[in-house]
Amino acid sequence: MSDLAAAMIAELDEPCLLVVTENGFAKRLRVSDVPRTQRGRAGVRISSEALAGAIVVTLADEVVIATRRGKVERLAVAGIPVKGRRARGVRAIRLQPGDLVAKAALVPTTVGTMASSLHPGVASRHATAPLDRSYPRDL
Repeated sequence: MSDLAAAMIAELDEPCLLVVTENGFAKRLRVSDVPRTQRGRAGVRISSEALAGAIVVTLADEVVIATRRGKVERLAVAGIPVKGRRARGVRAIRLQPGDLVAKAALVPTTVGTMASSLHPGVASRHATAPLDRSYPRDL
């Protein structure tokens, strides 16, 4: 196996931090690019905009992004590029004026149940089915 092929396989397995802002932008950061901080420190700024979610993902994952007005988009993580901490990212969801992203969540890939909540204090349980990856991705 060539060094290039080995590097590409390693990139596929490397976990990334998916960051979604309230304004609908998303980017992936390599976990190794986020510096460690000591307990009690201010932390690291990874976006100049307010965050709606940050999830550790792999290239095989999919995410769902929901807005406060009820719009929902399902995206393949592989379609969101890896960017630096200072980059804005790419538009993940187009928002109507006055709307904001409320939540970003990982799509479960196994059969089971999950709890969801879009409103504080209100949760509901849903049965999940195996993920159907047969739909066309390039629409």
